[in-house]
Amino acid sequence: MPIRRLGKPSSPTALRLLCLPPAGAGASIYYPLMALDSPSIEICPISLPGREDRFREPLPASIHELAQQLARDLAPELDRSYAILGYSMGAILGFEMIQLWRSWGCLQPQTLIALAARPPQVRFALGIHDLSEEEFRNTLLEMGGTPAEVLSNDEAMEIYSPIIRCDFRNCDNYQYQPQAPIDCPIQSFVSDCDPLVSVDHAQQWQACTNADFTLELLKNQPHIIPHEALTSVVQKALVHRT
Repeated sequence: MPIRRLGKPSSPTALRLLCLPPAGAGASIYYPLMALDSPSIEICPISLPGREDRFREPLPASIHELAQQLARDLAPELDRSYAILGYSMGAILGFEMIQLWRSWGCLQPQTLIALAARPPQVRFALGIHDLSEEEFRNTLLEMGGTPAEVLSNDEAMEIYSPIIRCDFRNCDNYQYQPQAPIDCPIQSFVSDCDPLVSVDHAQQWQACTNADFTLELLKNQPHIIPHEALTSVVQKALVHRT
């Protein structure tokens, strides 16, 4: 199973929060959130192939391929209430997985939390994966989230650069296939100064659901927000769902 709970026990009555990482990241980006574990909520960081403890597996060839793989792997875990936190690329991935689960007759999530993410129908092609290595590292530094000491370490970037480039290439090549809106609420969170996702883009998640939609603005945050802000987002998003 791709869920990484670091040995923490599971509560049979807790709502599972399936946490899908942004481009270039892995399950570990969500480990600080596990401090929110309680009898009513179970933080479930999701590990993606080709990185961290799954580094020996091939990198996904597309968002659709990855969604199919994770949807199959996680379907047995949909035996009780759950929600999805999708960060940037993770929100598109979560949306595609929800569509698959609905077609398979699986339990639908309580909510989709789309953080710093454009909706699937909005074309998102940055071309970052084609940049020279120097330009690539400078762009990642401006986006935030990747420590400067990692970006300046050639040995580390030999490992991370192919993973990040692959994810951005998959995002650029993603083709939305129009389907009926999903049936669960969507909560969109976006910074008022996010260089990659505008407030207008975040608002367009409303067209992706037949249920309730809310849009929350985060003040003065980068695209990859600090752990404290991420914790606050999750607490606010789940306050009425646990």
